[in-house]
Amino acid sequence: MNTHLAKTRPGTPQVSAAQRFLLACVLFAGGLLGGSGSAWAADAEPEAPPAPPPIAKHWLTIAFSPAQLRKPIFELDAEYAIDKNLSAGLMAGFGRYEEDVVGPTKLLSKQVIQEIQFGALAAYTFLGNFDNGVKVGVRGVAVSLKRESATRTGKGSSQNYGAFFGGKASAPFGLTGEVDLGYEVYFADSSETVGSNSGSEEQTTHGPLLNMLIGWSF
Repeated sequence: MNTHLAKTRPGTPQVSAAQRFLLACVLFAGGLLGGSGSAWAADAEPEAPPAPPPIAKHWLTIAFSPAQLRKPIFELDAEYAIDKNLSAGLMAGFGRYEEDVVGPTKLLSKQVIQEIQFGALAAYTFLGNFDNGVKVGVRGVAVSLKRESATRTGKGSSQNYGAFFGGKASAPFGLTGEVDLGYEVYFADSSETVGSNSGSEEQTTHGPLLNMLIGWSF
């Protein structure tokens, strides 16, 4: 065996196993501290503030009810944005149409009905804004009727009060659609004259509210 190969060259520093282990521990600890330090620095960075909700581009919507055209009645609605959540509106409608007067076994005559409507509403948008949002509201509508036929005349009126839950969507250029669902109470009275006989009736009832609007926002 050549024992001279195991001898250390002169001038070469001696590194023991304990020193090598200590050096490895120092390097490992430095790596941990360096990594955690960068994480702490990242955590210390301020968070970006949340994006503000979109602001409505329009403040007035004018719309009509397609469903009312079946009678036909032309109903026009105008809603104004008071602020980012509150809005108020007015509506008016007018129509003249015919209905059949039916007896027990046959058609008696046709009557012409003239109908006038006026109403108001107040709404609160709790999600979104005036252009595109979901809202709750209340509304009241007064209706006046006048009926005429060859054998009878009559008139009537009603006051309708309801609450609704609705959704509205507007295109950036202004086209707007809205659907409202709710419930209404009706207080109605009517009178009718047939020949020399006349009579009147009062009625209170209730039912679902459905309102669909198409229009333009400004």
